[in-house]
Amino acid sequence: MHGFNLMPAYTFGESDLYRSLRHPLYRKLCHFTLSKGGFVVPCFWGPRWWCPLLPRDDVPLHTVIAEPVQLPLIPNPTNEDVAHWHAKYVAAVVAIYDGHKVRFGYGDRVLEVF
Repeated sequence: MHGFNLMPAYTFGESDLYRSLRHPLYRKLCHFTLSKGGFVVPCFWGPRWWCPLLPRDDVPLHTVIAEPVQLPLIPNPTNEDVAHWHAKYVAAVVAIYDGHKVRFGYGDRVLEVF
């Protein structure tokens, strides 16, 4: 709508800072809340029992930033316009991940985008 630049970025290691619940019922709850309300209920914890909100401190973090995605000035964007430019942004993030995952030790992982 306003013609901003979006800066695609991905931080390797961020998904390893916390443990998360992986129970099938929890996954169903997440998909339900995502489809009905547009959000996911987070359930995560860190390695310290006395403060589970602190992340792990043994995981290196590496942030990669790509070239900006220049959004056009569209006074009244349609849903199709938004979907088109969102897809371009997601493609840029996936390209960052695929282009650098081996370098940072994530070569065996696939990026899941909801």
